Amino acid sequence: MKKTLKKLPELKANNSNQKVREYVLKKIKESNCKIYGLVVDKSKIFQHLFEVKDRLYNYFLGILLGEIEEIGKLIITIDKKYKNTLLREKLNEYLVKKLKEKHPNLEIEIRQIPSYASNELQAADFVVWSIQRKFNFKDDWYFRIIESKIVNKNNMELWR
Repeated sequence: MKKTLKKLPELKANNSNQKVREYVLKKIKESNCKIYGLVVDKSKIFQHLFEVKDRLYNYFLGILLGEIEEIGKLIITIDKKYKNTLLREKLNEYLVKKLKEKHPNLEIEIRQIPSYASNELQAADFVVWSIQRKFNFKDDWYFRIIESKIVNKNNMELWR
């Protein structure tokens, strides 16, 4: 990529132009990765559940983790959203518990790091942005680039 892009603290799809978005998404398509997505219509969620944001977040993570196929080792990289160490540990425990229910022998490593320090999280931002464009704006141009990588594309929408 051009030197000017490499100097940015973080690549974000929303702040990028079409050329950068296509470049990143094509690199994701060429990579050895699987994408699991989840689309939720917020209007179908009880309002009081938004007050307990972490539970809702954990619930959706649990659904996604249930989709993961059996593998030997799983590395989960999450944006470090909690400054509180106890909350981070609680999230890690929840994720391990959910995964071990289905995959008792799975080796799990969880990394909670700021998105600016993680190429994986920056790539995930482009994936999420592409999915959001498709479902919120009926613009599937970017989604189609990575569509073949999405394992659960027929089951992405909750509560249709």
